[in-house]
Amino acid sequence: MILTSLIDNTRLKNRTDLAVERGLSIHASTMGKSILFDAGSSEAFCDNATLLNIDINNVDAAVISHRHHDHCNGITHFLDRNSKAQVYFRECEETNYVFKTFGFKTNVGIDKQLLVKGVNRLTFVNQMVEISPNIFIITDISNKFAKPKGNKYLFTESDDCCMPDSFDHELLLVVKENDGLIVFTGCAHSGVLNMIDTAVNYFPNIKIKAVVGGFHLVGLPLFKSIGGTKKQIEEIGEAILDFPVDKLYTGHCTGIKAYKILKGVLGDRWSISLPVIALLSSAISHYQFRKYIRMFIRKAERHELDTIYAIGFDVWGDGLSYEKYVAGCRGSNKYQAGTWYVLIDNDQILSSLIVYQNIFGLKEGCAGIGSVATPNSLRGRGYASDLINSVKKELYINHNVKAIFLHSDIPPKFYQRLGFTTIKGSDCMYISMDTYDFDGSLPAYF
Repeated sequence: MILTSLIDNTRLKNRTDLAVERGLSIHASTMGKSILFDAGSSEAFCDNATLLNIDINNVDAAVISHRHHDHCNGITHFLDRNSKAQVYFRECEETNYVFKTFGFKTNVGIDKQLLVKGVNRLTFVNQMVEISPNIFIITDISNKFAKPKGNKYLFTESDDCCMPDSFDHELLLVVKENDGLIVFTGCAHSGVLNMIDTAVNYFPNIKIKAVVGGFHLVGLPLFKSIGGTKKQIEEIGEAILDFPVDKLYTGHCTGIKAYKILKGVLGDRWSISLPVIALLSSAISHYQFRKYIRMFIRKAERHELDTIYAIGFDVWGDGLSYEKYVAGCRGSNKYQAGTWYVLIDNDQILSSLIVYQNIFGLKEGCAGIGSVATPNSLRGRGYASDLINSVKKELYINHNVKAIFLHSDIPPKFYQRLGFTTIKGSDCMYISMDTYDFDGSLPAYF
């Protein structure tokens, strides 16, 4: 799975072009499907999607976690840009949703005109439903654990009757991949522990690769307080340790103070997502999501270079002895001029490639990738494709690259499946963002 955070409360420091708002929207690419989870409160997530190379028009389904404006009101703009996807809400009674404290009250609910506008595109569910193979919406959420203390400021209001919000409008999204589950929480007003417990009950004996989303551990957002006491937040972390969860990734309404408390309990299981990060991948930037949870990409470390060189020996050895081949790689000016990336699982290198910029005739805003290799025993499993796709996103998002070139010494169909275009009359191929205007000039061979 590849996740892209389309909107959150803040953004990456080096991506000032991306809009921010208090809201949440995540795009998931999984098992050949394009899924939107929540849509923020405005058109901003759509605009960010364009900048992050996500095609909103190509989304297959949209799922709304609950009926607060910062998760659902952006759907009106989604409907304008996407003509095919159904939008899933939990079925509930019509009411108003408000935030109240110290005599202050404000509407935090869905724009009801959205329900009218999308009448033919909205689907309301009241039980577990499989919206696509191995993609599930669950509405029957456990009540085993306490709900977040921050909920005490949230109410429903109708006919002059104001009551604490029961969150009967909240749902859970669970994606079942071959190696485990990914659980999407939205705001987890029902309680992140209850949502994890629900996933475990519905899918017993299957590990949870990741829990992704907001956990609503903030108290009053204006004061950035925690919802409850430090001890109560620690107890949530201790309870999570009892579940078969590999990783937790969060943002939005969790709050930095609660994050730090949980980090002290959960250690390496826990990461805060950099908002609008656009890459469920990487140890390249601290606190970024990881791709495939256990598998992730990062820059290669110096002590790994001989291992990387060895991966390509059977292909590029050219009759040399292994020792001479590795010595040649070590002394290669070309290899010293680039940056090596690796796809890692449990400290094992699954695939590797090198990235070049500002060399070999690559223009400003362009990059080249080469020496893509996977250990012989691991070939045919898609690891090279995973690495290329992840590095592509890393370059687009964190390095302001607009176009990526490569020279293919294998049949071009492999790279064409990844979106690369062959440049007529050459072995060179490229892929680019919509904003890049290819002028026909080719980089030198690398």
